[in-house]
Amino acid sequence: MTHAASLLTLLACGPARPEPAELSTPAPLPAAVEAPASDLARLQALTQACDPLPGATRFKTDASRAEATVQLCRLEGAIWWRADADIDCDGAPDPRCAADRTRRSETSAKTSTGAFINSAEVPYLVVPLPSNGFRPKAHGIKTGWSGYGSAGVILYGDAMVYAPYADAGPAGVIGELSYAAAVALGIDPDPNRGGVEG
Repeated sequence: MTHAASLLTLLACGPARPEPAELSTPAPLPAAVEAPASDLARLQALTQACDPLPGATRFKTDASRAEATVQLCRLEGAIWWRADADIDCDGAPDPRCAADRTRRSETSAKTSTGAFINSAEVPYLVVPLPSNGFRPKAHGIKTGWSGYGSAGVILYGDAMVYAPYADAGPAGVIGELSYAAAVALGIDPDPNRGGVEG
């Protein structure tokens, strides 16, 4: 794992929404994603201080960790957190993810054709299952087999990638992104030893 600055994930919140329109899998992203400097600077400024999400207790960065250190923070219309970055290789089979020792064949979202998301092709973020006083749906954060979930953005240093919520992670644990999101942010995407140590 890279030992560097933590990953910041910001996820849009809102009222319950109707089922999404039919979606297709987006084209693969280039290795580097250029975000407008003004967007990046604005998001960095908005997330300098944490306004803790009421009722939510801290999350662990890995299930094996003794201490829960990641606080969910709120902004108007969004929730954000700073955590490590484990690589999620779940979903549609891809040779780039074949070596992942913890890989699952499903993601929480599907494409419009009913296929599970290919984590090596689609940059997405992972949200923990309801736990630690945090229920994503209560904040309008959704994903499902009818399409991609809520919109989000992931920041790492001076890199930024827009990414939907497409997979649910373990309860009580936070800090995971897809292989493709790691590539887009310049993070080692190896599912067993890549990512960012928080």
